[in-house]
Amino acid sequence: MILPTTTALCLQRAPHTAGSASALVGTTQFLMGALAPALTGLGGQRTALAMATSVLGLALAATGCWILLSLRR
Repeated sequence: MILPTTTALCLQRAPHTAGSASALVGTTQFLMGALAPALTGLGGQRTALAMATSVLGLALAATGCWILLSLRR
């Protein structure tokens, strides 16, 4: 539900370069999808602490990006 809305908002902000904006959004999604499980796996398999830490870290990173982008307006 969030990804299509995010993509539409990104493309709305850059209509003159919609292809590049779409490629950047897609690349970022794939990179985060590849990096998050790999970093979580470094924490081991016996505890959920690595998963909780990665979820918290990604949530904080998303909040930081939102704040930075909101201040631009």
